[in-house]
Amino acid sequence: MRLILLIAASIVCAQANLVPNPGFENGFGVNGIAQGWVNNAFGANTATFSPDSVTPHSGRYAQKITCASFTDGAVQFALNPGISISNGRPYELKVWLKGTVTGKVGVQLRKWAWPYTSYCVKEFTVTPQWQEYSFVDFSVGSDNNAAFFFYFSSTGFLEVDDVSCGMTSDSINLTDFVTPAAPVTDSLFGNHMHRVWYKTPWPNVTFKVWRLWDAYATWERIEPSKGAWDFRMLDIYFGKADSNQADLIMPLANSPVWASARPTEPGPYGPGLSAEPADTNDWKTYVQTVAQYCKDNSKGRVRYFEIWNEPGFYSGSFFSGTEEKLIELSAQAYRIIKQIDPSYQVISSSIVGNPDLFDEYMRKGAGQWCDIVGYHFYTGTPEKILPHIGKIRLTMKNTGIAGKPLWNTEAGWFLKEPPDSSYISFKTAGEYILRNYILNWAAGIRTWCFYSWDNTLMGALNMVFDGTNWAPVSERPEVAGGYRTANGWLIGATMTSCRLDSATGTWSAGLLRNSQRQLIVWNPDTSKGFVFPTGWHFTTRTDIVGHDSDVSALSGITVGPSPVLLKESGTGIEAGNSGAWGKWESSAFPNPANPATVICFRMPANIGAEYSLYDISGTRIWKAAIKASALTGTRRIFWPGCDLSGRPVSSGLYFGVLTVGDREAVRHRLVLLK
Repeated sequence: MRLILLIAASIVCAQANLVPNPGFENGFGVNGIAQGWVNNAFGANTATFSPDSVTPHSGRYAQKITCASFTDGAVQFALNPGISISNGRPYELKVWLKGTVTGKVGVQLRKWAWPYTSYCVKEFTVTPQWQEYSFVDFSVGSDNNAAFFFYFSSTGFLEVDDVSCGMTSDSINLTDFVTPAAPVTDSLFGNHMHRVWYKTPWPNVTFKVWRLWDAYATWERIEPSKGAWDFRMLDIYFGKADSNQADLIMPLANSPVWASARPTEPGPYGPGLSAEPADTNDWKTYVQTVAQYCKDNSKGRVRYFEIWNEPGFYSGSFFSGTEEKLIELSAQAYRIIKQIDPSYQVISSSIVGNPDLFDEYMRKGAGQWCDIVGYHFYTGTPEKILPHIGKIRLTMKNTGIAGKPLWNTEAGWFLKEPPDSSYISFKTAGEYILRNYILNWAAGIRTWCFYSWDNTLMGALNMVFDGTNWAPVSERPEVAGGYRTANGWLIGATMTSCRLDSATGTWSAGLLRNSQRQLIVWNPDTSKGFVFPTGWHFTTRTDIVGHDSDVSALSGITVGPSPVLLKESGTGIEAGNSGAWGKWESSAFPNPANPATVICFRMPANIGAEYSLYDISGTRIWKAAIKASALTGTRRIFWPGCDLSGRPVSSGLYFGVLTVGDREAVRHRLVLLK
């Protein structure tokens, strides 16, 4: 499979510095602040500003900020007016800092006004000596006046010099990328289910991967006391998975109290469970016993093992030990699992919502002890996943594991009717699920495990407590329907493009199914007019609930947050069309072309036509006129493999369209290989 994903390309040098007066050489106001910069401190603190002409990093001056007293709020120093940034683009931020402030110093691009959206941000610990701090981040929005901020929350002084911000090479682009040539498979679709052992029925949707988190299948359940094993729950899951041909992710996590290094430490699931085991031999025995039991009893349904869940490396998180300790446990588990069955795949500990922590963890060597890189992309709106994927892929490249698959092993949303600031509606959830699956596939994520089918706050079912446990009473049709629509629109189709129109904010994803071209279109923010691209001839519009409408006479439609599927006519484009002029036929030889081909048409007499060749984005790259003939017969066109300017075109899939006047007579596919 050939995967060309531009967010995974190499980062090269940044463009020109977008920051005016980056070295503070253009003079200072009476308040001691450099020209073009402002004091934006808030809260109970005392901040003063002054030029440093004695020990700047370079040039004549540096900007010094001194906080003599601090109670709350933040000392903030910002560029005003700001700079222009684009959504999904990578920016490299650099600055020289020194100081005595305690805690972190933040370097940030953010929105000036409410809701103060943070586009790019990273925090550093500074020292009294000048040091350069830099990072690359992917903007999560577009803004013509993004503020460049420095902030801290303590007493002491901070000096700033030689500030720069520039967009890195356009070879990295989160908003226009080429997707794999292979069709979407059911392995893209994953799920979580908590209570199939109780009353939750098997979902009426298609998914290949079932992750057994929050399913009563972790260490403290399987070995509640040392040497006492309880596999009853796993046996139920093995049977359900086998009946429905689902592959299982088996999490290895949660030290039982008897094995915990800190048995009284609070944690999300109870005291002691988040700590590492006191004796790694207990961990090894647990991994060995569970992996062997899975091999002997799961009927091949267990294919993946995941080491712990959402480690935070602090007390109160799902794993409270150190990064080094989790890497040690991962290495031990990896060796044991591979010895039992080399075909087993190990997924790394899935960090959630913290690319910096992921970077730190992987730089310590965690990536060598996994076959699949896991991450939990809880990013809010689906489109915000792309900058996060960019950050994770950059870390994977920099740590030598770029060739390993990246999975979204858990993500979802809190749902409620009516929605509020913390919860989204069921209808919005269905739209999010569909858009998220589209963007996950487009960005190279091969599995996303939706969280969670029967969760009371985040799921596709209405649940009630029946006195014993939570049980479903009905399906939430908008939520489950979004999942089913994603199944129907994506599985079996080849995604040929996925891109954002930055001018309108509208997204489109091109599909090819059984030689029929389709286009999924949505605008996540507002209702917007969408003009059909040149070279596309849509006949049907299908909405998220499956309602079809005829658009053959239209040149565009209105789109919004709910995606629509536009389809061209017919189920195939190789056969000719019958019409007023009789039967038309077309062929090309050779096809695939290398590097040129002859295209033949069997046409009626006294009819002239125009032949156009389009690439997969719908852009016409070549055309030729076919003159009318007094005889019915075959007409031939030679295409030299070039565009209208005579430049050779790249290998790929192209579409030929023969038109007579404003009517399409026939279409066909043409593959160019070089």
